[in-house]
Amino acid sequence: MVKSEVKVKPEDLTRAERSVLLYAESCLVDNLGRLESRKMNDEDIEALKSLKGKGIVQDFGRLAWKVVEYYMTLGTSNKPTHYIRLTDEGWKLAHQLRKERSKRLINENTKESLRKA
Repeated sequence: MVKSEVKVKPEDLTRAERSVLLYAESCLVDNLGRLESRKMNDEDIEALKSLKGKGIVQDFGRLAWKVVEYYMTLGTSNKPTHYIRLTDEGWKLAHQLRKERSKRLINENTKESLRKA
């Protein structure tokens, strides 16, 4: 059975889903898909579960204690507790959200710079 491609648009997501998807994408790129629970709240966890149900998140869960314990011994500020993997659709959506965010921030920053000039 071939699974049909999911077509979720940014406007279909809640604010929490958009936010946590961008956080997850950053963690995938910068930290092997390892998330830190101290940077997430209950709403974020529920949003990740919702994204999994929408076909955006492929896998999400807690890291094995040995992995968490290992990071605790490193003496770094990075203390991952969870892992995540996105589907291809999730990657596309995260890219679209990041691009939109970048355009918005550049536009806002440009307007602010012009006011101060």
